[in-house]
Amino acid sequence: MSANTGLFSKKAPAAQQPPRPSKPGLFSSKKTASSVDPVKLSNDLASLSSRIRIIEERYDNLRRKTQVTDQNMLMNHRKALNETKILHDNVTEIKREIMEIKDKIRMIIKDLNDSARKEDILVLQKYINLWEPVNFVTRNEVKTLIHEELESLGQEEDS
Repeated sequence: MSANTGLFSKKAPAAQQPPRPSKPGLFSSKKTASSVDPVKLSNDLASLSSRIRIIEERYDNLRRKTQVTDQNMLMNHRKALNETKILHDNVTEIKREIMEIKDKIRMIIKDLNDSARKEDILVLQKYINLWEPVNFVTRNEVKTLIHEELESLGQEEDS
């Protein structure tokens, strides 16, 4: 093997390309008097000025949108606070009404516990049916009956 054809041999450099002509950059400080074109410079300034105006308008639009969004957020926050307050008041009122209902239910339960039971009523019904109070006489009826008997006895004695 020869030194030029081995694995580690150096290859010949590729054909070199001709160097590019260098263009000065936009912000390049080395400008020649012949490279400044007043028409191009004026067009570039006009283009930059219009671009800056467009960016400023976009910035103003974004600022207005942000302001509107902030105002809407504040308004929605106030609405949410008001609705929360109303809901809190409603919950408080409902709790108060529930407490009143519980108190009334307790009173009803107490009254029901104090009232007679079905068995007690059945016992009373049996006694009433046994005594038959419909056949009882009133004091006035007894007085009139006694008075009538006395008169009838008095008339018999007279005869």
